[in-house]
Amino acid sequence: MKLSELRPCDNCGKPINPIFYVVRYSVAVIDQQAARGTLGLSQMFGGQLGLAEVLAPSPDAAKVLMDEPNEKGSRTEVFLCPDCYCQNINLEVLAEKLTKKEGEEQG
Repeated sequence: MKLSELRPCDNCGKPINPIFYVVRYSVAVIDQQAARGTLGLSQMFGGQLGLAEVLAPSPDAAKVLMDEPNEKGSRTEVFLCPDCYCQNINLEVLAEKLTKKEGEEQG
């Protein structure tokens, strides 16, 4: 991570010290067609899920959407100081606050 990418704690605004936390999360969905295909093969092989996953045309049933950090709607990245990391924080509210702040800076 470059120095230009660092910012203060996203929750309290205090400067981050040598130790801080980066929380990254993304939205994931289950590809129902891939899941059905793998489960169907599993039934054909007597419940052997591992074998079905090896032979399935699309073994990845769960897909992480937009995992690249700089795409619109991509994963969310939150910086937290050690004090805030140990608190109960609503990540969705914090992410919304960051999105609004980024929009104000760009607009």
